[in-house]
Parts: sequence; structure tokens; C-alpha cells
Amino acid sequence: MNVQVESSGPCRRHLRIEIPADRVKAELNQVMDAYLQHAKIPGFRPGKAPRKMVEKRYEKQIHKEIKERLVPEAYQGAVKENQLRTVAVIDVDDPALTTEAPFVFNVVVDVQPEFDMPSYQSLTIKAQPVEVGDAQVEEVLTSIRSRNAKFEDAPEGAVVASGDLVSIDTDATAGGQPLADTVPELKDLVAGKDFWLFADDEQFLLKELSQGLVGLTQGAQTEMEVPFPETFPNEKVKGITGTFKVTVKGIRKKVLPEIDDAFIKELQAESLDDLNRRIREDLTRMKEDQEKQRQKNDAVRQLLDAVKMDLPESVVQEETSRNVYDIVSENSRRGVPNDEIESSREQIYQAASKSAEEAVKLKYILLAIAEAESLAVNDEQIQQRIAQMAAASRRDPKKLREDLLKDNGQGYLRLKERLLMDLALETVMQTATIQAA
Repeated sequence: MNVQVESSGPCRRHLRIEIPADRVKAELNQVMDAYLQHAKIPGFRPGKAPRKMVEKRYEKQIHKEIKERLVPEAYQGAVKENQLRTVAVIDVDDPALTTEAPFVFNVVVDVQPEFDMPSYQSLTIKAQPVEVGDAQVEEVLTSIRSRNAKFEDAPEGAVVASGDLVSIDTDATAGGQPLADTVPELKDLVAGKDFWLFADDEQFLLKELSQGLVGLTQGAQTEMEVPFPETFPNEKVKGITGTFKVTVKGIRKKVLPEIDDAFIKELQAESLDDLNRRIREDLTRMKEDQEKQRQKNDAVRQLLDAVKMDLPESVVQEETSRNVYDIVSENSRRGVPNDEIESSREQIYQAASKSAEEAVKLKYILLAIAEAESLAVNDEQIQQRIAQMAAASRRDPKKLREDLLKDNGQGYLRLKERLLMDLALETVMQTATIQAA
């Protein structure tokens, strides 16, 4: 077999593979033996038809089967012979086969990049101090109290403040027409009685309505212009502005629980000091984890900056497509309108492409480190990660594994690769010099 390899771009190779005529002939004879035994030719019993007649009648099928046998075998041999570390087959041509001559076909592949290994065993990373102050502990304690708060009716004459729960009657119009007639499905909002909402709630779809309640007293009546945002789920009112006549019917103030023995016991602490200690320990662990991640990010940045390499176009494109999908899905989940997403298509693609290039580059650096350090991932480690992923997503581990094994196990292989990269990065961190800031 004769193989010629030419570079046709960064990480792209063009293979011209020639299979000798005698090899083609031998394969033809094997295929023909099967056809001669079973071919159905009018006027002849199976196995009795002349070879030339069978070959002529089934020429397309015979040639197709010969190529299906020869091409994969020759391709694998060419890759092994030339020590090509392929990552994707871009194109395989399909020339006609002549049984009396060598068979020549062409394959275009992408290969792993070649690059100089960075000095990954001598990184220097500056550590940032992990400190938890009394104010941070108090802030968490206040947050815990807030989550356990109750709302109680405000006294007469109370003024609505941010965070209060307010009951209102509404009567909204747009262009002089009652919105209750235009969008009857929104009647509770646009012509509601005793409609409860939080004052000054940034997450409320009609946040101007929520913000406009601050400063009003119980029984107060007011009129305000409230725009319906483009993200509003009802198409009939998207982008319009409604005039809301509002009457404040009731106000409920958030009342935090007292830090007494009952409250402390409910949180399974022995005393206030014990509760503060546990909060401080939890905050310290969280900040230590954040600092470790920051140090890893620093190491990653140093590795990326230290290496120059060409990247396989097909791998970058695949990673870019995944990033685009993730960005669009996240925007849709957040309620960003489709037309807004479409208008940002170029910016989304550019961000996804840049992120993909760095991710692919880092992958090859870390996999090279894993190879240099003879690191490996076993099935038990993969099962542990699958169990963690299943628990986080509330899925059945067995079903998740089955999903990962679909499409020739591509998801499973990506997970294994991800674990190997994590091991490589941990190895880098173990040899890095951590300096106090």
C-alpha cells in the first residue's frame, strides 16, 4: 500500500491512499465466491451461473462491498503507518473501482496539534488570604432570619417600604380601553381585587408597578404609567404601556424571628456562639473553595498564555456549536425574546467561538500533561462522577449512564476525558509554588 500525506492547513492532512491491484483482485475473488454461490440469474440454478454474467449483473453491489472492506482497513493502516493522531474525518471521496488496477482514494482528516509543552511543574501562584469577619457572619445570620420571617399586618398609617407585601386593587387601561377586555386572561392583574405583590420587587415582570407602591399608605389611591416589557409572556400587551389606577388595600411587614432559644434550637445549635461558629466555619470553607478555584483559574491562564498552537478546525467548530446552544438556551430560560437573541447572533457566535478556542487549547495541553505523567481514569472513578451528576440533576444513575453511552459512547468518552483533564490540573496544582500575597 502506498500512502502520501500532505498538509492542507493547520492540523489538517490530505491522505492519498493507493491499494495495489493484486490486493483488490484478491478481495474481488472473495466477494465473487459468495455471489457465485447465491446469485439468482434467470435460467441458472444458484451456484451454476457463469462468473462473468454474475459479475456484470451485480457489478455495483460487488464493487460497493469491496470498497466497504478495503477502505476502512487501508485508512487505519495509513493512520498507523504515519503515526497520525486523528480527531475527525472531514471527507472521504468515492472513486470508481477498477478490478484490474490499483484502487486510489483520498481522505481529509484533522489531527491533534503539535506544540511545545509548557513548564507546568514550575508555576508560581499568588494566594489571596481567606478571611471571614464578624460582619459577614452577621449578614448570614440576618439572611437565615429573613428566610424564616413572617409577614404581619402593618399598623394603621404605615407607609409601604421596599420588601413589604402589599394588597392592591387595580383598574388598568391602554389607549383608553380597559385591559381587562383586551386581555381577559390577565384580569387578576389588570382589574384585580386584593392582588398581593412585593413592593420594589426587581424580579416582578411589571417592576414599575411594584416600585410605584413604595411610600404609599394604606387606603391611598394613585395612578401610574406601567410599561409591559418585551419579555412579558402575553403577546397582546408586549411593549405597550398601561395606565394603572391603584388602591392600597393592605400592608404586611416582614418580621424577623427573635434570636432566642427556640430559634437557635430550630437551627440545631446549642447556643448563639455555637451558631455563629458554625456559620463562620461554613463561610470559611466556601471561601477556601473559591480561593482554590481562583488559583486553578490562575494556573489555567498561565498554561494558556505559555503555549502557542494551531487548533483543529472541526473540533473548534463542534465546541463553538455547543457553546452557542448553551448561550441561547440560557437566554431563552431567562425569558429573553427570540428576536433579541436573533439580533445578537453575531455577538453570541463571537463569544462562543472565543470560549471554544480556549477550551480546546486547554484540553490538548492538559491531555498532554496527563500523557506525560502517565495519568489514567478507571471505570470506578467514572461511575462515581456519574453518581454525582445524577444526584445533582435528580436523575437515575443507570439511565444517565445509558444516555452517555448513546451515539457510540461519545458522552461517556467526553466525561472520561474531562476527568483525565481534572487529574492533570490537580497534578499541576500539586507541583505549583503557592506564594502568600
